[in-house]
Parts: sequence; C-alpha cells; structure tokens
Amino acid sequence: MFLLDLNALMKKSLRKTILCTLCLASFSILLLLHPLIYTSIFGEVGAQKNDWILFFGSFHPLLLHLPIGSLFLIFFLEVANLFKKTQSKNMLLPLVFHGVTAIAAAELGMLWYFSGSYSNASELLDDHMWQGLFYAATAIWLPLIYVKRKKEVSYVYLFSLCIPLLLLISAAHHGGESVHGSPMAIAPWETNKEPEVRTHTPKDDRVIYHEIIIPILDEKCYACHHSEKKVKSGLKLDTYADIILGGDNQDILPHLTPGDIKKSFLVCCIELPLDDDLHMPPNKKTQITEDELALLKWWVKVGAPEKAIVSDVEVPENIKLLINPLNPIEISE
Repeated sequence: MFLLDLNALMKKSLRKTILCTLCLASFSILLLLHPLIYTSIFGEVGAQKNDWILFFGSFHPLLLHLPIGSLFLIFFLEVANLFKKTQSKNMLLPLVFHGVTAIAAAELGMLWYFSGSYSNASELLDDHMWQGLFYAATAIWLPLIYVKRKKEVSYVYLFSLCIPLLLLISAAHHGGESVHGSPMAIAPWETNKEPEVRTHTPKDDRVIYHEIIIPILDEKCYACHHSEKKVKSGLKLDTYADIILGGDNQDILPHLTPGDIKKSFLVCCIELPLDDDLHMPPNKKTQITEDELALLKWWVKVGAPEKAIVSDVEVPENIKLLINPLNPIEISE
C-alpha cells in the first residue's frame, strides 16, 4: 500500500514538472517573439509616436534595477552558501520575485523601444533589446531549477544562475552605452591626449566641412545623434543633408540656416546655459570648447558650405590661428 501511494505521488509530481516545463517553454518562446508581435501591433520602430506607450515605457529604466539587484544578491548569497556548513536560506521567493521583475522590465523596455523615442533603432539598441529578452526568458526558469535541486549543493543550479547574469551584464552595458555613449570616449587617457601636430601646404586645401567640422561633431555629438549609435530627438548628424534637415525641434528654429548664426539651432543650443534642457551637449557629457564653437559659427557664417576648402572662403585672423595653430599661413580673403 505504501509503495502504491509513493508511486502515485511520484507520477503526480512528474506530471506537474512536465506541465510546468511546457508552460515555461511556451512563455519563453512568447517573450522572444515580442519584436514580431509589437511590430504587428505598433508598426515599425518610430513610425508613430504614442503618448501612452511612451509614458509606460519611460518606467523601464526605473524598474530594471529590481531584477539587476535581486539577481546579483541571489548569486552572491548562493556562492557564500557553498562555504557554510549550516543549511542555506530558502531562495524560492527571491527567485520568483527576480523572474517577475525581469519580465516586467522586458515588457516596459519593449514599449520604450517602440514608443517612437528613437526614430532609427541603432545596432546597440537592437543588441540591448535581444539580450534583455533572452535574459528574461532564462530568468523564469530559475525557480523550477532551484526547486528540483534545492536538496543538494547543485553546481548545475549555480551554472544556471550564471547564464542570465552574463546576459544581464551585456544587456546593461549596451543599454547604458546607447543612452550615455561609450564610457571609453571620456576616459582620462582619451580626453588628455595631446593635440596632433599637422603640417599644411601654403594653400590650405582642406575641405572645411569634412576635415574641420565633422571631427568636432564626431567627438561631441555623434554619441547621441548618429544612426550607428543613437538618434535622439529625431536628429541625425551623419550627413550634410541630415544636418540641414534637423530633428524634432524644427518648430523652434531651423536646425541650420547657412549664413545666419542666430537662426541656426545647431549653434543656438550650444550657447544656451548649461542647466537648460535644450543645451547641447548635455551637461554630464564633454562640452564643446570655445574654439570649437568659434569654428562652427565661422562655418555657418560663411554659408555652411559642404565642399568648399579653407582657401575658398574668408578666414578671420582668430580662425586662422585655430585651424593652423603652429604655422599660420596666408589665406586669401
């Protein structure tokens, strides 16, 4: 009789395990199909802006700290338990909490991704999205693995913790880089580099836009306004046409009006007070120097040419010193 009861109990437990496994597998597949589902509902990324989607999606950066903190806490506690002789604490509830918050963060992240905040999804954001979805899909399996292995010191369980942990680290890195830019760009050994010494022929045949203006934009603006990295406020600075076209603030000022500095938003936003919301670059990023601003204003003032060389335009004395600091040359005016 006892053996029959035990056998029935084992079969019931096996059925529960199989049912739970099928449910988790189905939910994981559903998570990974989210980009296709959201595209069918909301259309292409940035095709339309919805205030409600943006509102709920904006909570993604706040909520994502819950699964991050809980997973790191669980991992370090379980590693510490390996060196203890006493029975470890029950981790089932923290693992369930971690799985639920991971799913919630992924859902809000998808809303933010499809909210229209980014008119062109960059490769970094795509990587962040997929790694976040795979992370959530693996996180929901941890409670089941823990329940099946809780009666013994299981390295399989510890290994299963490492998979979402690595996905989380990679996703967090790409997410932070897409918002704040690469941290390596502001590393001391990069920002403290000595300026390169250039030699020039008597006739300065450098193309102003490509050889003087683009390096400034590349260093100070491309982290937030380049299609390969991030396109904030709909503004791309990849090409000359993108600069002329501008972004979402065209109702305030044209982004660039050749020959008129006061009507060029590109220049005006740089000259705004540092605490102004429209000041660029944002106050936590490396700022454009006075010399760089002078070069930008000079370029706009002479008509913001795309293909003109230095010798083709009027060059004031202060600009001559900026573009040829070690060897000022005579440039026709």
